[in-house]
Amino acid sequence: MTIKTIVADDHSAVRLGLRIALERAPRSRFSVVAEADNASRVLELLEQHACDLLITDYRMPQQQGGDGLALLRQVRLRYPRLPVLVLTTLDNPMVLRAILDCGARGLYDKQECLSNLSTAAYSLMRGSHYLSARFTRRLAEYEVEHRGAHERLSARELEVLKLLVGGLSGRDVAARLERSEKTISRQKRCAMEKLGISHDAALQEYAAVVGLPD
Repeated sequence: MTIKTIVADDHSAVRLGLRIALERAPRSRFSVVAEADNASRVLELLEQHACDLLITDYRMPQQQGGDGLALLRQVRLRYPRLPVLVLTTLDNPMVLRAILDCGARGLYDKQECLSNLSTAAYSLMRGSHYLSARFTRRLAEYEVEHRGAHERLSARELEVLKLLVGGLSGRDVAARLERSEKTISRQKRCAMEKLGISHDAALQEYAAVVGLPD
């Protein structure tokens, strides 16, 4: 049975490489039925073509359909059973975890030889997941590091972070917990240092992707 595939990348040379790697693999069953160069085009092509597999770059020009996580959310919403393999050079474990949580079944390192692409694609078609070796290591290291970091948070530090992430200001947190603003600021700073977080935006991203323990 032919595996109808859509590939997406904003560079035509990369799309050609993906097509060749899939269709010329030994005993290949892949057929690239369409190519996209941006996120909006991906969504258009999915409406126009029967598709068994989507292989897409993580970063493409921002268009109406969004990009990155926004695109993955749209694909999962509209095509919840469609296997999606994401290509990226990023190794930020928070981003990698977010990609998987948004419905991608595989993460392929663009630094990895394309000869392994068909192996990754077949894994997804069998209902399995695929992670390039570099991503497997980064996610494993990250989960170990932050599981230990969570354990180092005091109950009061965790309480402060949860309220801050929930939208309260430092002054509001101080009033609710009946502590001084100076104390709240110190507890926030200590907690963030233990989690390896350096600024407020990163704290929000951490809470959204990893979560804070109950």
